[in-house]
Amino acid sequence: MEFKELFGDYSNQSQAFMYPCEYAMIRLLWKDLGDNKSISQSFYEYDYPNVKPYRQSYHQHIEISQTEVLLHSYDMDWNSTCDHQVIWDGNFWIAKPCGECIVKDIKIESEFKFNQQKCFFQDAGYDKNGKLVWGKSEGIFEFTRIS
Repeated sequence: MEFKELFGDYSNQSQAFMYPCEYAMIRLLWKDLGDNKSISQSFYEYDYPNVKPYRQSYHQHIEISQTEVLLHSYDMDWNSTCDHQVIWDGNFWIAKPCGECIVKDIKIESEFKFNQQKCFFQDAGYDKNGKLVWGKSEGIFEFTRIS
């Protein structure tokens, strides 16, 4: 499976319906911009597509080999934020951060994995005292590709 097969439209609707107190219903779009660049956007499902996403990032992908990609992430002004090493394990592309990631004094912990049908994300932001300021410290968002 090629890394670019990540691009698509995902929803965690079934997870949100099963656990409505634990998971908001989110729409995740990951679009190819060409030239090894992409944009990821997250929307609350009830807002989609009428409002701006609550989170969005640009990405540049550098293929190291057929089974390894370096993913550079940027804010919307193309300021570098965090990098991930993405490895194909035979079933999923698995992304782990390349070192510590701190953006605007917030320590970001982020991991994800995906294949052609599913995408799993876990991310959270912590202040300098270790207090959770956004995201979930436990629990993984499970998205299913819808297109």
